[in-house]
Amino acid sequence: MMNPRRRFCSLMTPVLFVVSSCSSPGGPTPLRSLEQWKAARTVPISSQPASPATLVIESPSVGVSGPDSRGWFGYGVRFRLRETGGERSAEIGDLLVVGPDSSDWTGPGCWRDSLRVPSGGTLDTFHTDAGLGWLGYCAPGSGGRTATPTLRLIVHFTDDLGREGIVETVITAR
Repeated sequence: MMNPRRRFCSLMTPVLFVVSSCSSPGGPTPLRSLEQWKAARTVPISSQPASPATLVIESPSVGVSGPDSRGWFGYGVRFRLRETGGERSAEIGDLLVVGPDSSDWTGPGCWRDSLRVPSGGTLDTFHTDAGLGWLGYCAPGSGGRTATPTLRLIVHFTDDLGREGIVETVITAR
């Protein structure tokens, strides 16, 4: 059974998600595309000092449940995050899962504590049963009408020096 938050998000799927950026003068500016969402969260490399945190997504997979009475499947995403630069830790920000029929995001506003990838280390909260149980309905996922979806996972992060980055991958259910 799909939880109420996911059900609400899946009802909103025909609408392209809109996020706001408060960095523009005069208030928030609606973002109309995934590329704008990513650009608003990424500081250009040329303005950053050397040695930012570098994250990679490892062991991505998707668990498919359903269908429900409406023919809707739930997609639970699992993955590990590894910091490969070895000099900076990174705090995880928003996570976006883009599916064939819907998009869903989660992030620190929903989690009880911040999630950090240690310098040269791994964060497995999004991969283990215990970690996903701790996240509860705030765990990353989405929904759609196919039992074999291809999903796009996008992870926003900020390193110890305040530099922002994005790492992403495509996950296909088999």
